[in-house]
Amino acid sequence: MSTATPTFAEVLEPYVRGKGVQFFTTSPVPFTDIPVQTTSIVENCADASLDFVIAGPEWLLGDIPFTLISEWRRVLNEGGKIAVIVEACGMPVQLLARLLAREAGLAVDNPIPIGETHFLLTGIRSFNTAMLMATENLGRELSRAAKPAGWEEEFNFGIGSLLLNAGDGQNAATFYNLVLTENTQNLDAKIGLALALGVQGNWQGAEGALNEVLGVDPENTMAKEWLVRFQKNLLRPAPTPQQQKSQPEVTRTGTLPTP
Repeated sequence: MSTATPTFAEVLEPYVRGKGVQFFTTSPVPFTDIPVQTTSIVENCADASLDFVIAGPEWLLGDIPFTLISEWRRVLNEGGKIAVIVEACGMPVQLLARLLAREAGLAVDNPIPIGETHFLLTGIRSFNTAMLMATENLGRELSRAAKPAGWEEEFNFGIGSLLLNAGDGQNAATFYNLVLTENTQNLDAKIGLALALGVQGNWQGAEGALNEVLGVDPENTMAKEWLVRFQKNLLRPAPTPQQQKSQPEVTRTGTLPTP
């Protein structure tokens, strides 16, 4: 006796708990009381504010949707769940599971068949899992014998930028200073140090670092613009932890924020 294939709504319903969104652009929307996402951006949604994201097979139509997956990573809170439908005849499901794990920071479960035509992929947003995957890749690179000259400088700058992005000005400053110990002419590291000092509320130290940059490169646009901003804060008290979170972000490793 054959068993009827469950509908998308029946498959996804166990993951619909709390606040979330559903991504459906061509398939019928399974839930009328859940906001619908139809583009790669979740509109009017704060970081780490959703408990779940569900999606029909169209999430994977066309090119690999890195922007879409990155957006889900942004809006899901710790422990938030993703449940997406994929077609069995498309990209290998294990490859998609690995893609979701790495790009969305998920602890991914084993794929679940839905009849003969689809699979269900599910996962839980996990900071620890995401960090382990990141350090695993980093460890592979650091263990390579054929590292390029100057890799330590790039490594320390990248770690400093990651810490700055996280609002950790004190430790970011440590890594920028390591760069400057090896290369006093690295102006990007000097600007990074200024931003790290600014995050800590050390406006005078930040101003001094930027003036050192301008002493070498008077036309450095980034240093000039940040100097104007920091000079406005010279008489302000050090920021609270909440204020530190609102400091300008580094958007990717090795990149300093634009004023």
